[in-house]
Amino acid sequence: MVHRDSLGTVQPISPGDINWMTAGSGIVHSERTPEPLRGRSRRLHGLQLWVALPPDQEDAAPSFQHAGVSTLPQWQHDGAAVRVLIGSAYGLVSPVRAASPTLYLDVQLAAGASLSLPPTEELAVYAPAQRLTVNGSDVPAATLAVIPRGEAATVSADEAARCVVIGGAPLAQPVSMWWNFVSTDPRKIEAAARRWNDNTFAAIPGETGRVEMPPWRPRHTERQGE
Repeated sequence: MVHRDSLGTVQPISPGDINWMTAGSGIVHSERTPEPLRGRSRRLHGLQLWVALPPDQEDAAPSFQHAGVSTLPQWQHDGAAVRVLIGSAYGLVSPVRAASPTLYLDVQLAAGASLSLPPTEELAVYAPAQRLTVNGSDVPAATLAVIPRGEAATVSADEAARCVVIGGAPLAQPVSMWWNFVSTDPRKIEAAARRWNDNTFAAIPGETGRVEMPPWRPRHTERQGE
């Protein structure tokens, strides 16, 4: 895919790469199929995660980081291969900078392999396509297994599997979300919705498309620690 944003970024995304975009006070972005691949049959598989900013950084200037697959540290042990996408684990540190303590691992398990997960305050495991065993419990594919806080965790697979490990420090306050706007202050969400509706966000250079906002309904979803 090709990422473009209102900062002027134009960044191709290849398999295994990671983009880390910080919205802060506001950013507009797009992900599109590269021109040479349009009209061709292909399979695309990826994950998009949203991580809330600490309140004192919600109005920070937007920014963008890209880390190619070759820059991400890797670790292997007893049939488990781990790429450290965000944070630190197994003595390795990702080059990507997060605003708060965050863990994001890409894990591949050979058939019958198991992996002890690094300790962190909040921890979850997700496999898009394979069944896992987490602390002795079966976890179906496409199911997020949340580890009780403070509990050690081991993940294993009877067949070869790929999963992500997601975790970090909890936020101290609830987070509200409506459409594409996230904040600890619902008034900031309303202000962002008005800006989008008035078309006053910065534009993406070279883009002409626009996604219209749904009717404004301030029904905020409270989320803790996302």
